[in-house]
Order: sequence, then structure tokens, then C-alpha cells
Amino acid sequence: YAVKHGYQIVREFVDEAEQLLVPYEQAKNINFNCLNELIKYGDIEKALDYSDSVLLIQGLGLKTSEVRQFRSIWHRLRERRSNRKNRKVNNVMTK
Repeated sequence: YAVKHGYQIVREFVDEAEQLLVPYEQAKNINFNCLNELIKYGDIEKALDYSDSVLLIQGLGLKTSEVRQFRSIWHRLRERRSNRKNRKVNNVMTK
């Protein structure tokens, strides 16, 4: 049941993601060499700051506060996934 349920969530996410507006026009304003360097050296937050500024703020017209809220949500989800993964590893090691 969990696998079926998870599949349904992914399927619904994909259906909804297909309806998202993506600012392709603004994407050509991104300096991909700069972005690549930031990612390569592990400065993901600065890479996100840069791409969010170009794509979300300039491209979609979102407010900085909205983008900060999205980032906060992303951090919580990332932390939750990381904690879940760590629990699985710990459970396997203790068995």
C-alpha cells in the first residue's frame, strides 16, 4: 500500500508540475558558468540565491519574502528526508 500511495503522490506531483509556469525567457539571463562554479564548489545556497533572483523574482515577479518562504519550506523538506534516511541507516546498523 505504501508503494502504491507513494506512486500516486508522485503522479499527482508530476501532473501539477506540468502546469507550473517556467520563466524560460529569463533563463537566458543566467550566467551558467557562474552557476556551475557555485555548485561545483558546494555553495548551493549562493547558487539558489542567484537562480531564484533571476528566475523567480525577475522572471515570475515573485516577492523576495515569497522566495524566502519557498526556500524555508525546501530546507524543512530536505531536513526531513535526511533524517528519514539517517533513521533507516541506523535501523539497519542496529539489527
